[in-house]
Amino acid sequence: MSIILNFESFLIGENSKNSPIPELFEEDNLGIILLGIPGSGKSTFSKNIISKYQKNIKFFSTDDVSFKFTKDSSKYHTGSSDLNRKYLLNYIKSGQNFVYDTTGS
Repeated sequence: MSIILNFESFLIGENSKNSPIPELFEEDNLGIILLGIPGSGKSTFSKNIISKYQKNIKFFSTDDVSFKFTKDSSKYHTGSSDLNRKYLLNYIKSGQNFVYDTTGS
């Protein structure tokens, strides 16, 4: 697993004190990575907050990939994480906005 040692190059200054996440108003080249334990609210945050401000953003969720195979949201399909990552890496080349929802495992 790769470890990012220097986060400073990823930080963007706050544009407005009225918006808690000013980056959500960016039109191009926005990549959001939501990392956390299962059930921590990553997908809920994506659907309720991010999609509200970014209408054309693409979501990459391992849970969604797994569901396509199992048809059961409580079951995990082996290989879904790798497949989701492959989808994401291919999509990044397009330069379009995305959200990557992952546990980081």
